[in-house]
Parts: sequence; structure tokens; C-alpha cells
Amino acid sequence: MAGYNTSEFKKGLKVQIDGDPYIMIECNFVKPGKGQSLYKCKLRNLLRGTLLDRTYKSGDSLDSADIATIDAQFLYKQGEQFVFMDNESYEQYELTKEQVDDSWKWIKEGTVCSMLLYNGNPISMEPPNHMMLVVAYAEPAMRGNTATNLTKPVKLETGAEVVVPAFIEQGDTIKIDTRTGDYLERVQKYFSRKNCALLKARQARMSRRSMFRVQRPPGRRPARQARHTLAVPPHAASLKGPEMALQA
Repeated sequence: MAGYNTSEFKKGLKVQIDGDPYIMIECNFVKPGKGQSLYKCKLRNLLRGTLLDRTYKSGDSLDSADIATIDAQFLYKQGEQFVFMDNESYEQYELTKEQVDDSWKWIKEGTVCSMLLYNGNPISMEPPNHMMLVVAYAEPAMRGNTATNLTKPVKLETGAEVVVPAFIEQGDTIKIDTRTGDYLERVQKYFSRKNCALLKARQARMSRRSMFRVQRPPGRRPARQARHTLAVPPHAASLKGPEMALQA
């Protein structure tokens, strides 16, 4: 089995210790006044999630773990099992609720996740860093309130609850940072059927107005005309006296 020398130690390295896979989450180089250089490492067990602190001397080595990362699409949940499919081989994998952990809050059918395989078996998964999710339930927002310092809890389509600005409404699509669970922004505002009808009517009125708008040459203003003018027939010049008054 291939191994890694201390000179290759770095954050993110996947190694095997006592038969379990670990990922190195921290590695600090220490140079004492006398003696060999030291490498103080912090590792996380990929099966149990426990942390391990180890100190290695210069020249020590660790075995590499048979870890592979694949793109897997979330298909559905069956009881306590989450079913995924490899996008390349179309092979299906199942993860338990404990293996998925809190990541279930941010995945829905069709979400492509990063899955870790140890010796060909799935051990964990990670959702995309950002997800667009629909607000399934939210308390009604106050009209005209667009302040971002006022917040409220809402329920997402996945069943997760997050804190968002008070102007977010039910049906809105929002962007979530899955690493922290924080709200980032509103991606799309929800329009009910009534609001859609009002919007279409407004657009139709604006369209009609633009059709009847007179296009004037640039730089020229129309001559002013009196509001009330007396209509004079073309042959009025040949009329005299009472006839003129009668025609007028």
C-alpha cells in the first residue's frame, strides 16, 4: 500500500490509521531548538467523525486510504435511507441518516452531491456549497417592509428551518450557504395567480400607451395651439354681413 512521507503532509490528505480512514484537517510544522522536526497533526475519522491528535517526527510515514470521490445524484429517501446514483456508472448507493448528518436539510431530488467511497463503499456525502430552495411556509410579511435587519424563521421545501429577512414570503426562492446554513439572498420572488394577472394587466396598459404615443422629431417642440378655436368655413371670405354671422 502506498504511503505519504511527512514532507507530503498537508490539509485534506486522506490516510489510513489502525484500519480506519482519516482526513488530515490540520498540520503544523514545529522546529525545536534541538532534535528532529515535528509535525503536529489533527485528523478526523471519516467513519465515526471523531478527532485524533498525533505528532510525527520527520521521516515518519502514513498509509494512504483507498478513498474515491464521485458525483452522485440524490434520488429519493426510503425510510431512514438516502438513495444516490453515480452519474457516470449509474450505480446506486445508500447512506444512513447518520452518514448524511445535517446535509439532508439542503438536498432535494436531483441534487448532485460529492460522495466519498472507502474501499468502494459510500461513507459520507456533501451537498453543493450553495443551494436554491423554495420557502414552503413563512409568516405573512408586512406591506412595504424591505428592511434586512428584521428577521423571521421560515420552513424550506426540504423541511429545514432557516432565519431570513422579514420581507421574504412563502413561495420565494432563496439562496442558502450549506456550509453555515445562512441565508444569502432572494433569487426569485413568488407571484401568485392574482399577482400575475395584475402584472399582466399593467404590462398591457403600458403597451397600449406606447402604441398611441406620438413620435416627435428630436430637438423640435410642437407649436402651441389655443384650446378653443372658432371653426371658419373655407368660403367665409366671400360672405358679408348677416350671412357671415349666420355661418359662424
